[in-house]
Amino acid sequence: MTGRNPRHSTRSKDVERALLRRERSAQLEAALGRLPVDYRAALLLKYVEGLSYQQVGAVLLLSEAAVTSLLYRARVEMRRLLG
Repeated sequence: MTGRNPRHSTRSKDVERALLRRERSAQLEAALGRLPVDYRAALLLKYVEGLSYQQVGAVLLLSEAAVTSLLYRARVEMRRLLG
C-alpha cells in the first residue's frame, strides 16, 4: 500500500477543477467586460439566454445576416482577448 488516500486524491482533483473553472469564468467575465456593447449583447443573448439568430436579431433590431456577422466578430474579439 502506498499510503495515499484515494479520497484525498479525488478531492484534490475536484478542488483543482473547481479553481480552474473559477479562474476561466473570471477570465471570460473580464473579456466580456472589455467587448463593445453590441458584441457583448449579441454573445449573451445567443450563448447565455439561448436565443436563435432570428431572436437575437429581433431583440437587437438587426437582420439575421447582421447577427451572423456580429457574432462572428464578437467571437473573434473574444479569442483575441483570451489569448
